[in-house]
Amino acid sequence: MKVGLISDVHANLPALETVLDDMPAVDRIHCAGDVVGYNPWPAECVERVREVAAATVRGNHDRT
Repeated sequence: MKVGLISDVHANLPALETVLDDMPAVDRIHCAGDVVGYNPWPAECVERVREVAAATVRGNHDRT
């Protein structure tokens, strides 16, 4: 099983999509946090990570 790890997206949707496109052969994706912060697409990034990640850890930028 191939596992992909993403982190520090910081609401950068174009970068997130580029990374996801670059890892098509992984069986599972985990997110190590900091999905939001700095860039203009926080809701879209949260939604996309929820679609693809099997597990996500909340980072210091990911406050409720």
